[in-house]
Amino acid sequence: MPTHSKTAIEELINQHFNTSYKNVYKAGKIPPMLILELSDHFKSLNLKNEEILLLIYTKQNQQFTGLCLTDKHLYIKKDKEPQKLTVEELKHPTKNISLQLNDEALYNITMQFLEELSKEEIKLNKKELSAKALANKVVHKIDNKEKKDILENIPIIINEEFHQLVQSLGDQIEMIYTELNEAPTFLKVLHQMIGKGNTLSKQFKAEHVVTQDLIKIYNLFDEGEVKIDNLKAKFVLAYLFERLQGNNMSTALSLPRINQLVQAEKFEAGINKIKQANFLETPEAYKKQLLLPSMMLRMQHPLMESVAAEYNRYANLLAKADDTVTEAEQKILKTVIDLTGRPKQELANVKQIEAPENETLDDVLKELNDLIALKNIKKEIADLINFLKVQKIRAEQNLKPVDRALHAVFMGPPGTGKTTVARLLARIYKHLGYLEKGHLVETDRAGLVAGYVGQTAIKVDEVVNTALDGLLFIDEAYALAQDSGQRDFGNEAIEALLKRMEDNRKQLVVIVAGYPDEMETFITSNPGLQSRFNRFFTFNHFTGKELLDIFKIFASKADFILSADAEEKLSFIFDELYEHRHPGFGNARVARNIFEECVTRQANRIVSITPITKEVLIQIEEPDVPPVKETVKNVLVFDKEEG
Repeated sequence: MPTHSKTAIEELINQHFNTSYKNVYKAGKIPPMLILELSDHFKSLNLKNEEILLLIYTKQNQQFTGLCLTDKHLYIKKDKEPQKLTVEELKHPTKNISLQLNDEALYNITMQFLEELSKEEIKLNKKELSAKALANKVVHKIDNKEKKDILENIPIIINEEFHQLVQSLGDQIEMIYTELNEAPTFLKVLHQMIGKGNTLSKQFKAEHVVTQDLIKIYNLFDEGEVKIDNLKAKFVLAYLFERLQGNNMSTALSLPRINQLVQAEKFEAGINKIKQANFLETPEAYKKQLLLPSMMLRMQHPLMESVAAEYNRYANLLAKADDTVTEAEQKILKTVIDLTGRPKQELANVKQIEAPENETLDDVLKELNDLIALKNIKKEIADLINFLKVQKIRAEQNLKPVDRALHAVFMGPPGTGKTTVARLLARIYKHLGYLEKGHLVETDRAGLVAGYVGQTAIKVDEVVNTALDGLLFIDEAYALAQDSGQRDFGNEAIEALLKRMEDNRKQLVVIVAGYPDEMETFITSNPGLQSRFNRFFTFNHFTGKELLDIFKIFASKADFILSADAEEKLSFIFDELYEHRHPGFGNARVARNIFEECVTRQANRIVSITPITKEVLIQIEEPDVPPVKETVKNVLVFDKEEG
């Protein structure tokens, strides 16, 4: 701004707006959430290169009318697109500017201020624009000596060393988001990940993603048993939040002024607003994730490690701000390392199931033992647990451990609980100390194999990365060895998987599953598979009685009760199905399908009954169960086709 001194303009603002008008904000007093909103109303406002000196606005019926004066431009908005003028272009504001404000007195003062601003010719005084001079502008109508005394007597919370650490972090983060904004794939990848339900225009920047991540990390430290009650940590959040909105405290404020800011009464309220800021509706898959690391992984961006480093540096500043790191804070620091180093991806044909928190080994074993049937599986898992416990004891006694043999082959037809047992086994390994997270990642050939040379290994790496410290469950794994074309992509996936199993042998457990005959052929097809999979679990078809018990569980969970006649009819159906089963018989899946058909038939039967009592609603009677022979015939025909 060549002909006007910013300090002189601020003084002119203070002369006119020294009373407490509603929705009038001066430099440094604008709430952070309002700053975020301004970019929607003033599209060409560049907060990186402009400092807001005065904001006056009115909201009525969702319409925003306002004036925003920066050190470079004047922005006016009323209904239409905002006007943008340089301060020098103000000639006759009362004639050329159309502005509606609800308060007539405020309108008159505003127009008078603009008139005087247009006439004022103030010489640029570089000395006045220094950080020191700006810092001394603390309280209006206080002489310079009194201002200096106030600042010198403020307790030092943010010292120079800590301030430089935070400033350096801000510099590094700015370098990252500046480069990301130049990446042509940034918006595309963001839209692919979370675009549903969100409007992502070109105005959306990497700063928004970074800001949301930093707030999420801060809230990890400020929830549960950990609470941030430290002004230094709160300053870190406030500084970075402002920096990401284009306001650099380090260049605008002196250290005494910063210390005055963090000790002001309104500082805590500002922090609370920042903590609640939300820029995007995050899909369920990413609720517990940090967005930018997940994006970097998907983009295969070379700055991925830099993002992880700066996020962890930020988390350490928060944890160590009070010069102590508690055990709870150490856990959060490790969580941030996991979220930045191994971010979650939303992968096609891949399902991820997290291990529950605050459970014990006994809780998991009870859940296992409560499963219907699977007597042999429960016995084999009990033997495995005892084996692994002894290996731990041997290691503690400095004795050589026997091979851990955590990888396994699950052989059996569909619907016999293979995925359920795999999920429980992952959690058992976690409680025994063999896996850190104990989550389950479930996939099949489609999730591992690509259609182009070189892409399959990349897909395998992506899936394995999501499964590290947990269990990878590959259903119908034999399909990987059944390539019929010239391109042997299935075997490429097997080789890539075997390499990762070796490279990450302490972080990864793999269970492959499928029909018994096919799985035996699959394992013997590759020496690498034979050497890594030497523990086999056989899942048998459920008997008629076991299928009936499974049906009863479905009914109980949905608040239904079986009459004696209905139970007897179902018993006939399940006995017949078991007796005439084929290798692909769906077991528990069939029991669920029959239950859903019973519920539909019951609804058709009772819909015209008046009044419908609770007893009528919960009772499944014999007519609600489909005919025995017809049901058996249909299930065996269609279920075989599905298999």
